[in-house]
Amino acid sequence: PRDKESIYQAIGDADVVVNLIGKYYETKTLRPSPSFPYVSYETNYSFEECHVEIPRLIAECAKDLDVKSFIHVSSVAAHPDSSSSWARSKWLGEEAVKSAFDFPTIIRTSQLFGPEDRLLRWFAFAARTMAFVPMIDGGETCVVKPAYMGDVADAVFKVVNKHGKYKGCTFELEGDEDFTYKELAEFVYDITGQTPTMLPIPKSLMQMGAKIQEVLPTPAITEDQVKLWTQDYISTMEKDDSGSDVLGFKNLDITPTKMEKVAFSYLHQFRAGGHFIMTEGYHTDADLYRGHSKN
Repeated sequence: PRDKESIYQAIGDADVVVNLIGKYYETKTLRPSPSFPYVSYETNYSFEECHVEIPRLIAECAKDLDVKSFIHVSSVAAHPDSSSSWARSKWLGEEAVKSAFDFPTIIRTSQLFGPEDRLLRWFAFAARTMAFVPMIDGGETCVVKPAYMGDVADAVFKVVNKHGKYKGCTFELEGDEDFTYKELAEFVYDITGQTPTMLPIPKSLMQMGAKIQEVLPTPAITEDQVKLWTQDYISTMEKDDSGSDVLGFKNLDITPTKMEKVAFSYLHQFRAGGHFIMTEGYHTDADLYRGHSKN
């Protein structure tokens, strides 16, 4: 994404370009240093570069190549005044794309659930790997309306197929049910059968712990994520910058998929004994698989 020529090659003679580049944490890398220990651990891709500079560059390249429509996938959390750097950078990215390409389509999504997600699987993984599952401020201070990733993919596909119709439009895609993070955790553990201790942790203390996590190559949680998970993650826009109505799943004839329809299909891997333990005739003691804790 830092090589403009490679972006031109990737776009080629496409009519539509969809930008899906994003990062939930700022990745780090080792770099040579002139003094001992002769290496330094530095940010490789920042939120600013991933969410603002790269989308702007891709949009500029798309315009240079006379691409007909540019679709930029963002987040319903994007806001210029958010306490989260991630959310602020997503908003700046939308503005950057609008300045670089005439009438781009903005698709803002809620938190996503589905195979390999960073939402429901986070709770299941935490129960498996942590002594307790930290619930920021008890997990009951804000709400989220998760969207199924397959529905979002269908929405992008439909917008691509009618890209001329949706030029300049803004979509906000979210599920039709809201949950607190505590409710999400309870939903996950009802499926997985895990019985972790869910411990309420004050936001300030959680931020301190998350800051330490950020030195890891793949942090389980970051300080910025703590900020993001302590504010409502729901659609708030009714009109876009031009005064037009913000669209949603219903405008694309998509009915949001409910979590209980798909969650078991990928969360059962966290069950003691997997899905086999539920099969009649599979005789074994699930407790043998539970390891050293109640998880």
